[in-house]
Amino acid sequence: MTDKQTSNPNTNNSSNPGMELSNPYYVHPSYHPGHVLVSEKLDGANYSPWSKSMFHALRAKNKIGFIDGSIKPPSEDEKPGDYALWAQCNNMILSRISNSVESHLSKGVVHAQFAYKIWEDFKH
Repeated sequence: MTDKQTSNPNTNNSSNPGMELSNPYYVHPSYHPGHVLVSEKLDGANYSPWSKSMFHALRAKNKIGFIDGSIKPPSEDEKPGDYALWAQCNNMILSRISNSVESHLSKGVVHAQFAYKIWEDFKH
């Protein structure tokens, strides 16, 4: 899981980067918080297969940068529009992770601010 996302959503020249399919900030209308990405929930002992399944699902959605930390939150004060798009994606991923883990693990996800920190916590 060392693949790093090379795209930088903050360098986009488009007036609405959240609408470009290749942009990691893009959220398809069918991409809702309650949707489950993987069939087997993380229970603590099955981290390896769970993380691989989640990684593939998030890569298919162009969201790896949110869990590997390569897509950093833009400044909320300097770029409020970009920050709003980043927060929407980050929160969507947090919700997806919460829906993909057993209840005793989801309690930590609920209080998380960054998807990549939860991803790192589950690794250890």
